[in-house]
Amino acid sequence: MRCVIVPGAETGSLSEAAARHQVGGAIGINERIQDARGHGTLYNSLLFSDENGRLANHHRKLIPTYSERMVWGYGDSSGTRCSKIHSVKVGGLICWEHWMPLARQHMHTLGEQVHVAAWPMVDEMYQIASCHYAFEGRCFVLAAEQIMHASALPLASSIKPGAASLIERGGSATIAPDGRYLAGPMFDEEATRFVDCAVTGQLAASAATSGAYLSR
Repeated sequence: MRCVIVPGAETGSLSEAAARHQVGGAIGINERIQDARGHGTLYNSLLFSDENGRLANHHRKLIPTYSERMVWGYGDSSGTRCSKIHSVKVGGLICWEHWMPLARQHMHTLGEQVHVAAWPMVDEMYQIASCHYAFEGRCFVLAAEQIMHASALPLASSIKPGAASLIERGGSATIAPDGRYLAGPMFDEEATRFVDCAVTGQLAASAATSGAYLSR
C-alpha cells in the first residue's frame, strides 16, 4: 500500500498543479506519519488544495470502519470543516462518515456549499447516501470514486483467469442540492465530466474516478 507523507513530495506536486491551473482539488490518500507524534501511524485522509496551491484542509477519517481498524488510526475533528476555494465553502467526509448523523450535522451548520463524498466505490446504497447528503445539506455533492483493476493487487499473478478485471468499479457523480444527478454516475471507466454549478457565479465542478476539483 502506497502511503503519503503530509507535507511531502506527492502533496507538493498536487499543490504545484493546482496553482498552475488555478483549480481547487480534493484527493483521498493513505497517509503515514513520519518524524512527528504518532510516528508510523497510518490514516485514511482527505486533502484539499485551493486555487493558489495551498493545503486548505487535511481531514483524517474519524473512526476506521470494521476491519479498517487493523490498518488505520483514529482521526480527530480538526479536519471536519469547510475551506474557501474560489470563494466557495468546500468540505468533505470519507465513506462511513456519511452515516454519522453528528458529523453530517456539523458540516451542514458550517454552511457547506460543495461537498466531496469520498467512497471506495459507489454502489446503490452509497449513491443513496450521496443524494441524501445533497438534499439534507442543500449543497452540491461531488462523489469521487476509484477504478481499480485486479492487476493492481500485490498478488495479481495468483488471480484465476476469467476473474473480474475490476475490483472497484467507480460510480463518480455530481449531485444537485435537490438530490438529482447533474452528471454520472460513471461506472467501469476512467473519465472526467464537468458541470456548471451556480454557487457564486459559475463554478465548474468535476467528479472523476480519482478525485474532485473545482474551477472558475
